[in-house]
Amino acid sequence: MWKTIFEGVVEGRPVVLKEYDDGDGSRELRVETNYGSDQMIGDIPGVIGYPVSADDSMHVDASTPEELVQKLIELGAFSVEAAKDIARHGWSPKNS
Repeated sequence: MWKTIFEGVVEGRPVVLKEYDDGDGSRELRVETNYGSDQMIGDIPGVIGYPVSADDSMHVDASTPEELVQKLIELGAFSVEAAKDIARHGWSPKNS
């Protein structure tokens, strides 16, 4: 079951951090936010990507807070500081 463990605004973008714990030891983290700026997704040399609006919703999934930081920077275009701030909420204390 997904449980919200943080909700706020980071770098001017709405951010909801959720934790999934199915009880068997497998957990996931998910950030729901928006793209933050108009951009092209799928920017691969020789391939045309598709445009997304700053307000289009996106989510980033990870298995650890560290992986979440990396993906928030690479896929979510958050600064290092903002990504770390979001991920510090990581696993909720009662589940650590």
